[in-house]
Amino acid sequence: MPIAPAPTTVREDEGAYRATDGAAGRPEWGDEPDGSLRLTIDGLWEQRLDELDDRGLSGTLEELQAGIDQLEVLRGRVIMAVRERRAAARAAAGRRELSERAQDREVREQLEERLGMSGPEAARVHRQSKALAELPGPIAAALRAGRIRPEQAQLIADAARQLKDHPECDTLLAELLEAAQTEDAVALGRRARRRIAELDPQEPDKQAERNRETRRASFRQDPDGSVRFSGQAWGVEAERLLTGIRAFTRPDTPDNPRNSGQRTADALDDLVAAALERGTAPTEHGIRPQLLILIPWQTLVEREGMAEGIHTGPLPFSEVSPLLDDCAIACCVLDRDGAPIETSEVSRTVPASLWRELVVRDRGCRWPKCDAPPGFCDAAHGPIAFRHGGPFTLDNTVLLCRHHHQRFDASDMTVRIAGDRVDFFLPDGTRFGSSAPRRPPGGRRGAEPGGSDGSVPGDGSGSGGPSTGASGGPDPPGVGS
Repeated sequence: MPIAPAPTTVREDEGAYRATDGAAGRPEWGDEPDGSLRLTIDGLWEQRLDELDDRGLSGTLEELQAGIDQLEVLRGRVIMAVRERRAAARAAAGRRELSERAQDREVREQLEERLGMSGPEAARVHRQSKALAELPGPIAAALRAGRIRPEQAQLIADAARQLKDHPECDTLLAELLEAAQTEDAVALGRRARRRIAELDPQEPDKQAERNRETRRASFRQDPDGSVRFSGQAWGVEAERLLTGIRAFTRPDTPDNPRNSGQRTADALDDLVAAALERGTAPTEHGIRPQLLILIPWQTLVEREGMAEGIHTGPLPFSEVSPLLDDCAIACCVLDRDGAPIETSEVSRTVPASLWRELVVRDRGCRWPKCDAPPGFCDAAHGPIAFRHGGPFTLDNTVLLCRHHHQRFDASDMTVRIAGDRVDFFLPDGTRFGSSAPRRPPGGRRGAEPGGSDGSVPGDGSGSGGPSTGASGGPDPPGVGS
């Protein structure tokens, strides 16, 4: 399955490289397109993949990837050519020259408008285009030959720029090009940073300062109520971010399989929840940051309908109902126009003393075969549900991780609590499972958990901290997502 010849890289007087077509008689880039690329792609669509054997499919996949890599580079050159042309047109018209940042924004907006890219994608493509606009000859040749990927070419070029005046620059360039044959971009980047530090001990400090200027994070709410986020961190900040995310990433269980993105999203949610629970964030008018959910009285009584999040708007009651088991409640009276006219004092649903007792008794999620620790659990209502006026007492409350708390609330199961024994029953009365509390090795029954000061994991607000929804044993029949 042939792919159109890749453009050749030709050196210009200024040391930059421009692309020309490798086939005789073909127009150079910048001339009017002749449609050959479109014809090649159409031909690939017509290929009968079911007629290829395994070796043919693998070869086709490798060839396609090499072509896609080269097209990414060519796309970047076209993007930079458009940028330069717009700047030249602005100068010819006597208009004020835009700053570097304004030009970057203009190009990104054009990519979003003309090519339909999302904001993060347009930013990534533009950054790559700038990085690959001018490549040293050996890197350009390796990229054209398909020996390295665009991401590898970008970091090798960055390393060459950092040591452009160093006598060992060419040696490092050759070393990294050879290593790129067997190492992915992450491993290659680590090798490059180590070698740069060996050759020029001052350069890593300079690069760290440059990197810090490019740190970024953005959150955007979409019309459907979701929140998109993207960003980039360096150095210690990046190390701290990964450490926090991985600390809150729990493995999947048979009853709750997730993909990588879902595991990371759950870990980020739990990390933010843990930070809010600590109460160390700056306060607003003496009130620490916290979730603020508005629930109409009728919705609260009927247990169905919609609530309102301060930041995201309408939320189904089923999604916010688990929060009611452990929260602070205030009653706000509104007039006929929806303006508040009276607000009660805040009261907590789970006293700190009860939370300590639950941690001592349960030591984690009591769902059968679930090992989530107290810091990942909610205080869930037991035999008498919250909607039936169930009290928060030791014999009517049990620790459940968020995943099993939500599943228990969504089912018709019941639970029986007798001393430190917790039994779950299916709607037909069949016992689903029993859970004996976990005891520390050599620990005494009822001994206080935690450190020598008597502290309890997750203690502080009565909630026990975040939960991942990733732990636990199997679901009974009729309980599941």
